[in-house]
Order: sequence, then structure tokens, then C-alpha cells
Amino acid sequence: MLEAVAPPRYRLRPATAGDFAFLHVLHVVTLKGYVTQTWGWGDAAQAARFRDGFRPEASQIVLIVPEQQGHGIGAALIGDVLAEAARAGVATRLQVLRVNPARRLYERLGFAIEGETSTHYPMRADPDRQAASPLRAESNGRG
Repeated sequence: MLEAVAPPRYRLRPATAGDFAFLHVLHVVTLKGYVTQTWGWGDAAQAARFRDGFRPEASQIVLIVPEQQGHGIGAALIGDVLAEAARAGVATRLQVLRVNPARRLYERLGFAIEGETSTHYPMRADPDRQAASPLRAESNGRG
């Protein structure tokens, strides 16, 4: 009897310049509320900021559309990143807007707040904490 195979929880691919329009829309959909709460939102200023920071050859940015949030995809993705960092013996750092509830996910996955600014929490997960994460066994869903 064949065993059912779960579809990959996510797939990574290199970003291209052709991804700009989609990623900008996704940025607006996923972050506008938090940016508005923190600084206010100006369409032209935010579009310029996104355009100036868009470097597909230098970064991988993964945003999960709101309808898919809360289904374990982000935890699996972050778990894989943390596992790679733990194997390499390096810490993983990120920053999250203070108003973004994703901070709780990051804390569950082993990140600790290192400090705070008026707008962000810098966070860090050390390799020894990464290896002990309770979600480590669930984070191998990349396809």
C-alpha cells in the first residue's frame, strides 16, 4: 500500500527582478498595518523605500500571505534556517516591529529579545538554544 506524501510546506527559489511587482504588493498586504501603527504609511515613500532596498541577487525574503499564516509554514521555514545555523555553530538574528505579533512565534522558536528601539525588537537565537527548540522535529517540511 502506498503511503500518502504531504506536499512541501514551502519551496525556495532565487528571487529575480521580475518578482518586484508581486513582492511589493505582498509587502504592502503583509506589513502596511504594522508600518502604519509604527510610523504612518505614505504610498510614495513606502514604494521608494521598497524599490531602493530591493536586491534580489543579495537576499532571500520570505513573506507568507495572510491567508496562509498560522498554518505552520513560517515555523517550518524558520526551523530549517535555525537548524542550518546550529549545524554551522552560528547565531541567527532578526528584528521585528514592536507592534508585530510575529514576535511570539520567534520567541517560541528560540529567539530572545536582545534589546529594543522605539520601533523594533532585535532578537537572537544562539546555536545551543536552536538545537533545543521544541519545533525542531517539525521543521523539515521544505520541498
